[in-house]
Amino acid sequence: MNLFDTNNGASREEKPSNRPYGRESVPAPEVDYAAAVARAIEGDSASEVDYAAAVARAIEGDSASEVDYAAAVARAIERVPASEVRYAPAAASAAAPMQKVRPRSRVRRRRRLRRAIAATFIALLALTVGLYAFMAFFIRPPIDRGVFTVLIAGQDNVGTHGLTDTLMLASIDSENGTVDVVSIPRDTRVDVSWQGPKINTVFAMTGGSVDRLMGEVEKLVGFMPDFYVVLNLQAFMELVDVLGGVRLNVPTRMQYSDPYDSPPLHINLEPGYQTLTGEQAMHFVRYRTSDGDFGRIRRQQHFLQAVAAESLQIRNVTRIPALMGIFGEHVDTNLPLSGTIYVAQQMMGNENLNFHTMPTEFFGPDLAPILEPWLEIINNYLNPHPVPVTLENLRLYTRINGTIQLTGGGLPLSEGR
Repeated sequence: MNLFDTNNGASREEKPSNRPYGRESVPAPEVDYAAAVARAIEGDSASEVDYAAAVARAIEGDSASEVDYAAAVARAIERVPASEVRYAPAAASAAAPMQKVRPRSRVRRRRRLRRAIAATFIALLALTVGLYAFMAFFIRPPIDRGVFTVLIAGQDNVGTHGLTDTLMLASIDSENGTVDVVSIPRDTRVDVSWQGPKINTVFAMTGGSVDRLMGEVEKLVGFMPDFYVVLNLQAFMELVDVLGGVRLNVPTRMQYSDPYDSPPLHINLEPGYQTLTGEQAMHFVRYRTSDGDFGRIRRQQHFLQAVAAESLQIRNVTRIPALMGIFGEHVDTNLPLSGTIYVAQQMMGNENLNFHTMPTEFFGPDLAPILEPWLEIINNYLNPHPVPVTLENLRLYTRINGTIQLTGGGLPLSEGR
């Protein structure tokens, strides 16, 4: 058997090597011969590097015993045929101590890394499973009735208390797992005493009274909403940032500036699919063009659909504590903590999320609901009670007998049973 043929190891003349075994002082041919000896010992290409490095160091004479082995290898290199097999075990003995140092240290590092990765994965899995278990067993609907409603008001920075330019009434069916959200246009006229009687002014003109806002919404829909959530722009932006942004399609170039807003508003969004930060998302939902408030309502609904899709990602389950922290600091609600989490789960992680808009017509500079289609939306998608809403339960401006007038109703639904 020739341990040093051209297949297993190059001779000095035929195939010198530049492999970086050992230190720079080790001649390249010796390293090649060392690798050849390693192959003879193991017959395993995976071990060539370790054996070659060990024998290369032995050739340098790192210790007294290694020097002896180096001489044995040197004699083998001189092609003493009868001694080749005997010198191979000698080289193996020289290589063995080296294998116990370097390869095992690498193995230990790899094992520690694998253990760290496994521990991290197990911790994340435990956290996720724990959150799901918490949500499944402790997060319950905030009311025993199968269907309940939540008024959602988005508050801007105008004045002391802000205008509620975004107003939505959500009906959550906890039995069927569906959510219907109806947008109420900001310019809808309401029965109030001040100039500019629009629904978006009620909160600001009454000193930030949520009760008064809920009362005016009751006149429009025929029943009192069960709960309310009022969030400001700061809360909106922080919620989006905690989610890691929201990916959606910006349909067109959006440019708009309002230097009189507080702070001044400067919108500049490029078209196309992109991940919006909290500030960019705020710009997206506030942008208005010639399509007026209805265009903005469509963009707000499109944004909420994108948020729902984003929230379905499992990675966002671990962000629930941070989301709840923002709710506690910046959001005004009469929902209990467990109910807040339940509503957020239904609104932000539900594939059965449906949007509607109050049908209206112009009434001077304002808007008035169109009665018949509005009653259909109320009773088909909003009304949580078994008794249908009728005109007598409403007090709003609508067209009756050819003219828009204030209805004389407003009878609470509970009295109309």
